[in-house]
Amino acid sequence: MDETEDITFYMPGGYHPVRIGDMFSGAKGQYRIMHKLGFGAYATVWLAQTVSACDTVSASHTVPSRAFVALKIPTAGDHGFDEAEMLEAANAAADSEHPHASEFIDKIPVHGPNGLHCGIVTEVVVPLASAGVCFQPLRWRKEVAYGMVQAMAQVHRAAVVHGDFHMANIGVTIPLPTDAQAQEKLMQDLGEYELTLVLPIDPTKQTASLPPYIVTPCRWADHHFNDLGGMEPQIKVYDFGNAYRVGTEIPAFRCAVEAYAPEIAFAECVEKKERVPIAFSSDVWALGSAIFETITGTTLFRNISPAMLPERAVQMAGKVPPQWQAWWDSKPREPLSGDPDAWWADPDQRDWIVNGCADEEDANAAICFLKKLLALEPSRPSCEEILQDPWFEDMLP
Repeated sequence: MDETEDITFYMPGGYHPVRIGDMFSGAKGQYRIMHKLGFGAYATVWLAQTVSACDTVSASHTVPSRAFVALKIPTAGDHGFDEAEMLEAANAAADSEHPHASEFIDKIPVHGPNGLHCGIVTEVVVPLASAGVCFQPLRWRKEVAYGMVQAMAQVHRAAVVHGDFHMANIGVTIPLPTDAQAQEKLMQDLGEYELTLVLPIDPTKQTASLPPYIVTPCRWADHHFNDLGGMEPQIKVYDFGNAYRVGTEIPAFRCAVEAYAPEIAFAECVEKKERVPIAFSSDVWALGSAIFETITGTTLFRNISPAMLPERAVQMAGKVPPQWQAWWDSKPREPLSGDPDAWWADPDQRDWIVNGCADEEDANAAICFLKKLLALEPSRPSCEEILQDPWFEDMLP
């Protein structure tokens, strides 16, 4: 069950039932479902083939017929249309020949038994979470980190806060075949489909809301793993399902714990605020967390809830933000080191950074760099300032 979506989400308001070979028509083309790429709590994502009679034009270049694309179908409701709007805004903010937001290609209204969904067609990427980053060359990892900052800078130029920036929502582009023979070989390399029949014991529950079978996602990242380290990484951020215009007050911050800024967790879990305005600084925290994982191959936070995050962050940083002091003093806790230079008190973390950097000098620069991004106070640097950080000196043109 961990390899497939929750079947109970196939209900009115939930997932749209999809079968291999289904056709979907958008404003710029038709798309045929070839395989499943993945899923989340609010969407399924499919490998699709463009089958339009003529080429479809995207914001940046022409997408030929037969090209492979990704088709994300969110659960029913307005949020899919909101996500498409945020992604289009991020695409429009690109300022180079190598945009860093996932390329928006088409938008498809999908009418189904569970409601109206907004299908979003984008380029296909290899998620960093599945790319075995810690097994890739050190230089490649640093280029990935630089690309992450460029990606977030592009999103912020659109006045958008991504809201869920972590390794599973950041990818690397890879060249994909467009001729029939090469595509056939790729499909063969992905292996046989793993299908689980959907057959309720109660016949009254065999409704149109359910798909005839559940598809296990293909091993997309595994197929491309050996190619990544030898390519210059073109980083793309995707999944704008939690993105909002900067300053928007939202009722709940819905994201992976790695992307959960401690000030947001403090406001929601300690101060019990019902609506919290989101800012660029919360994205910068998530960026620091993702870069730490890129360097070290491990996450800063594992198996903790947002409610546990403020205390954990204070323990790691070795100090309490002034505005949190009353909360910290409200119950007995382990004393902090009091060292003004303390940062992420676990000595293993420094070793992880050293092992993920070219040498000791590079590691020290990386630690100074991460201190700025992972500061507990939300006065973190902007992405434009981060791009000029000394740790990236060898990346600058």
